[in-house]
Amino acid sequence: MMATPSCVFCAIAAGTAPASVVLRDNARGVIVFMDTSPVAEGHALVAPLVHASRLADLPPGAAARLFAAAADVAATLYRAGLCGASTLVLNDGADAGQAVAHAHVHVIPRRARDGMGFESPTPTPTSTHDRDELDRVATRIRTALASS
Repeated sequence: MMATPSCVFCAIAAGTAPASVVLRDNARGVIVFMDTSPVAEGHALVAPLVHASRLADLPPGAAARLFAAAADVAATLYRAGLCGASTLVLNDGADAGQAVAHAHVHVIPRRARDGMGFESPTPTPTSTHDRDELDRVATRIRTALASS
């Protein structure tokens, strides 16, 4: 997976676009930089050095390295006194709110009563804990996993 010329994260990884870079880790194949629209002080992004639009597009092992780096960033935010907790988010695809088509993890520092939260939409009949429906969806996913 080569760099994509129109991808701002590829340009940041190449050093041709401005960014407040925290760390470039060639061994893990990731770059860590500050989000330009932070929702909290210390909000960082962890992105692979290679272009991959979505998590499933990453080469084998790269997702594990991406999340390991994100976990290290979260731990560092704690040590730096920027938070007491963190939220890790990967919006995988435009329908999930991914604004830049380059896989990346948001590491968002959190504090008690910071006003941030994760709210699910109003439950629908398929989002309740109906065992038959859950089993049907589990079978569909299991079948797809077996065929990949």
